[in-house]
Amino acid sequence: MNVLRLNAVKKVQLVEQLRPLAEVTAEVLSALALSEEQVAQFLTQDERECETVLRWLEEPTHHLLTYADSRYPPIIAADTCFSPGTVCAW
Repeated sequence: MNVLRLNAVKKVQLVEQLRPLAEVTAEVLSALALSEEQVAQFLTQDERECETVLRWLEEPTHHLLTYADSRYPPIIAADTCFSPGTVCAW
């Protein structure tokens, strides 16, 4: 999640509120007090970056975990240097 002016505390709150939802829409994000600019940033994806990640994930030993995943390493989740927008990949 690459959203400007969204601090780590707000990111954690956002992840917790979005986790149970089947779909995240602009309306949902607006209702959670994100500005129009933040909503656009949240919903915008860089296709080249996505393709690079998908190619990397084709390797059988590569895994991608988000902050919302129960397997996300607790040591990283607890580190204040990492925000909920951080993706754990190895």
